[in-house]
Amino acid sequence: MQAERWELTAQLFAELAELPPEQRESRLRLACGDDAGLRAELISLLHAHDQASGPLDRAPFIDFHDAAPGESSDRPDMIVGAYRLLRLLGEGGMGSVWLAERADGALKRTIALKRPHVSWIGSLAERMAQERDILASLEHPNIARLYDAGVTPNGQPYLALEYVEGVWINEYCAAHVLSIQQRLELFLEVLQAVRYAHARLVIHRDLKTSNILVSSDGRVHLLDFGIAKLLDQDGPAASRLQGGAGFTPDYASPEGAGFTPDYASPEQLRGEAIGTASDVYSLGVVLYEVITGARPYRLQGKSPADLERELRRIDIVAPSKAVTDRALQRRLQGDLDSIVAKALQHESAARYPTTDAFSADISHHLRGEPVAAHPDRLTYRTRKFFTRYRWQSVSAALAAAALVIGAGLALWQAHTARRETARAEEVKSFALAMLDSADTDSGAGAGAGAATTAVDLLQAAAKRVETELSGRPAIAAELMAAIGYGLVGQDRPEDAAVLLKKAISLSTQANGADDARTVEAQVVYGEALYDLGKNDEAIVLLKQSAASAHRLHDSHAEIDAWRWLSSAQIDSGDSDSAIASAHAAIAALPPDRPASERHSLLDAMQAHATLANALSHEGKPGVVAEARAALRYAAQMGSTLEPTEALDNRVLLGIGLVREGQPAEGLRELKSAYADSSKFRGEDHRQTIIIASLLGTSSVEAGDVAGGLAAYQIAYDAAMRHEAALGPYAIAFSHYGLAHALAAVGDHERALPHFEQAAKLFSEAGGPVAPLALRSRSEHALSAARLGRLAAADREFEVLAAAPFPASEKAAHGGRLAVLRSLEGRHGEAVALAQASADQMKASPIKTSRAQSLARLGSILLASNNPDKAVAPLEESVPLFREAQLPESPETADAVASLQRARTLLKQAP
Repeated sequence: MQAERWELTAQLFAELAELPPEQRESRLRLACGDDAGLRAELISLLHAHDQASGPLDRAPFIDFHDAAPGESSDRPDMIVGAYRLLRLLGEGGMGSVWLAERADGALKRTIALKRPHVSWIGSLAERMAQERDILASLEHPNIARLYDAGVTPNGQPYLALEYVEGVWINEYCAAHVLSIQQRLELFLEVLQAVRYAHARLVIHRDLKTSNILVSSDGRVHLLDFGIAKLLDQDGPAASRLQGGAGFTPDYASPEGAGFTPDYASPEQLRGEAIGTASDVYSLGVVLYEVITGARPYRLQGKSPADLERELRRIDIVAPSKAVTDRALQRRLQGDLDSIVAKALQHESAARYPTTDAFSADISHHLRGEPVAAHPDRLTYRTRKFFTRYRWQSVSAALAAAALVIGAGLALWQAHTARRETARAEEVKSFALAMLDSADTDSGAGAGAGAATTAVDLLQAAAKRVETELSGRPAIAAELMAAIGYGLVGQDRPEDAAVLLKKAISLSTQANGADDARTVEAQVVYGEALYDLGKNDEAIVLLKQSAASAHRLHDSHAEIDAWRWLSSAQIDSGDSDSAIASAHAAIAALPPDRPASERHSLLDAMQAHATLANALSHEGKPGVVAEARAALRYAAQMGSTLEPTEALDNRVLLGIGLVREGQPAEGLRELKSAYADSSKFRGEDHRQTIIIASLLGTSSVEAGDVAGGLAAYQIAYDAAMRHEAALGPYAIAFSHYGLAHALAAVGDHERALPHFEQAAKLFSEAGGPVAPLALRSRSEHALSAARLGRLAAADREFEVLAAAPFPASEKAAHGGRLAVLRSLEGRHGEAVALAQASADQMKASPIKTSRAQSLARLGSILLASNNPDKAVAPLEESVPLFREAQLPESPETADAVASLQRARTLLKQAP
């Protein structure tokens, strides 16, 4: 529009907005005459005004008398609010952007000052203040910050934004001739930033290439959240909007629009309530432009209704058909066509529901895995894994098939690029035939529509390998090892162990005992033995495998051997050896490993996580440092890392933070990890159940006994639903956790049978002297003592007298025995035991454990009529509890009460 047109529109809108709706039609006819465009514009503005749910939804009244495009009185050195204009950066139809600095010298930094060519009246100052508060809360490395917002005395608004030197994302991709993979990785940064804003209930509403800059260091910066709105937390999720600000939409001039029509979602053009799916649509347009260099369409309509009708009639050309280069067509065809098509669905419900889902599909595509946007047919999945692994080894070829159908690949994925191509092709043919047969069988033999499960497929493959490749031991061994690892990933260690034992025998026969393929199969067999609870066998085999891998310079196999050896040693109660094995895993990391190679980063992440786990089990310091080191490597892997692959590191970090005196932060991390495990694995997955139990343990340790009991109950209920499938360790941990929490709230009667069952199952899984079996029996004895069953408790402690408790458990066990002796009236023994326990705990990095041992000593001294000696340990325990636990901790309250009682008794003493 020209200045005169803007003025007329503003005047008529202001007049019509004041009229009752029933009186507007006659005034519209009189004012607009035959000018259909003006009528449509006014109706659109009035509709938006009437539908507004609050002051921030109301379109601002605009007085166009002050200025129009090209008539701005802004100039260098001019003062606007607290800022001095330096130079003009850019100018559009409705505003300009200036490089500016603080005029008062309060901060020495330059900013981008946005200045509209108009003056706003009404409640603008209030609107701007609210918008400033909304946007100032967005602190993300990929989002340009809003520093300030205000209105000049003459009614002109301004926004003070972070100044970013960069170019539009599409221009950056073209100028640097980025590959499709590099463009997708850059786009994933955009998705992460938008996800951050969505998580804080802020929708951008105007995502386009010109609002996404890439700086010279290759970092993405999202600009202009100036028309963002907050989701109404009281209404339906991701549907209604509240808040936000922006210029009145000018559909004839994209530069002046509240949003840009060529990037706007259909519901946005219709003027309907919008949610995160609207941003997903705009991101789909951006992705199309980033990978093809062109927009999917250009709208010509002059009103919202015209634009929406035009968009509905457009048949968007697939990205692969929008380019002429043959190689690029092939690269875009298939997954990327499907991903873009899903993001650009006309109906919001058919799009990706969140930017997480959008990001996940792109990440899956980059890893060569199936994407949700593509129909999930077996032939499609087959082609995906053979495309992904066409240059990799024989073992990786079949392992890839196992991954696509749900089995793990973490180990076999690393053993690649060293086998001859001819054998790889032979195995591919074998796997294709196997999958085609499975597909046929699933539809015929099992009934129409029946699905072949991952375990079915792997077991069928194993049978065919044994029968069809019996005369070719080298190929059969490698296939069996790959299938065996798939079965381990499917929680079928019994089946895996049988197959892996055969694979080792065949590989030894065909390749030799010291061949890398034989050693790799031995490592996986060791893991299967560990999963079966056969720790003694696993330890012997894994030690041998680690030594062999070291001689062969197979760092990945060596690291995996040390990792599983450490876990087996923990379960066998040899914590010192477990820590030594974890250190050996880190020492095996090659110093010259490529910093960007995923497998090297994965090895480093898992090695540091193993050390964090070993230190945590022994109660030694350093858990937080090692967990954070693991997470740094996870971050370097970026989008190539599965969402679940870093979860164990986050759990270890949470546990470490709780134990090292940051309970609130630690519990937040654990709750977040549990939520993500539930989302990606399911609430009833074995690892999710274990994380819930660990959350319970840490909650009790942090003083949140009610929260701990709730978490343990969730884990226990889920474990009982899947008792047969989970195995003894997970079930044992669920029983123990519930018992531990019940004891913490004083319900020892209900705790006893769960302690008994936990001790039985831990013994089955790790042997009768496994640390958790001993701990369960020790806590069972204490609960019996608390219930007054002193004789039974005494018998149980007597049996445990010669038990080989690890150092970290020995002090706690002695403290429990001290409680029994105190209840029996054997105060001398009780004090000696409690003092020894407190002395041993002094070196523990776990503040809660130190506080508990001191409080126990003080209470036992108090019970032995020694209040003068009780004061010191109680005084020491209270600040430790307050550092280590949440403010409402009942243990803190008990320690304070005991201290007050001791002091009162001292005052009353003659």
